[in-house]
Order: sequence, then C-alpha cells, then structure tokens
Amino acid sequence: MPNDDEQPTMKVRDAMVSEVLSLAPDVSLPEAAQTLANAHYSGAPVVRDDEVVGIISEADILTQLMDAARTSSLVILPTPLTEMGVTAEFIPTTDGRQAEDLGSVAKLTVIDAMTPQPISVTPESELTEAAQILIDWQFNRVPVIDNGKLVGILTRGDVLEKLVQR
Repeated sequence: MPNDDEQPTMKVRDAMVSEVLSLAPDVSLPEAAQTLANAHYSGAPVVRDDEVVGIISEADILTQLMDAARTSSLVILPTPLTEMGVTAEFIPTTDGRQAEDLGSVAKLTVIDAMTPQPISVTPESELTEAAQILIDWQFNRVPVIDNGKLVGILTRGDVLEKLVQR
C-alpha cells in the first residue's frame, strides 16, 4: 500500500515550457545574438525541418565571434550595446583588409557555433533525471523531444521553480 506522504514523481512535462524559441542553422550569428537578446534568452535549440540539429548559447556565439576576430585584421572592443551584457564593436585596422574580414565575420552562421546533436529529454522523463543532466553537463537548458519533434525546452530555472512549488 502506497504511503500517503509520497508525492507522485514529477515528469519533465510538468516543468517544461512548450512555446520554444528556436533558430535555423543558416541564421547569421549577429541576427541570432539579437534574437536571443530581444527574447531575454541565453540560448535556443537549432531546428531544421522540424528536427533538432543543435543547440546554441550566447557563449557559443561570443566564442565564435571572438575566434573569428583573432584571426582577422579587426580589433574587437567590448561595448554594452544590448541587454546581453557584452557585445562586440568592430574597429577596422588601416591595412586595407577590414572590409574583407568584416564580411567573413558577418557570414558566420548558427551552424558555425552551435553544439550539434544535443542531449535531450522526453516529456515523460523524470524531472530529477533531467535535473541531473543539467547539473552533470553544466547545461542551462535541454531540448524536450517527443517522437523526433521539438515539443519544449527545460531550463534550470524551470526545474527550480517546479521543485520550490512542491
């Protein structure tokens, strides 16, 4: 006979957010950064033809832009231009390569910076197992997939909010 004090096991479906901001792999990195900043999100799944092909974060975007700048003739200065906290201002050098380099940085897309084939959970996964994935892998978010389709996103904040409500 079950103990009356036992609470039912919480599932990912109980805490996930169903309306998900996603990005296409061919979106430019500046556009992706602006989309995330406008939505006040730090990352999003990358979706092609209804299939999650990756996940991208602000850190991924900044890393890719900084790496590109290090190998170009552009100098990057951090400036507080958006609510993301840190963006890049490109200052051309005087050696004549700046237009070409700026063009190559602008051509970077989400697929250049995303993490491919991200770890995911299902709506029926136990919330504690999903929380352990977030902790073990130091993820801020994990896509929720059902029958191969993106049906939600679960963030550390979602897990905390649900656990506090218990």
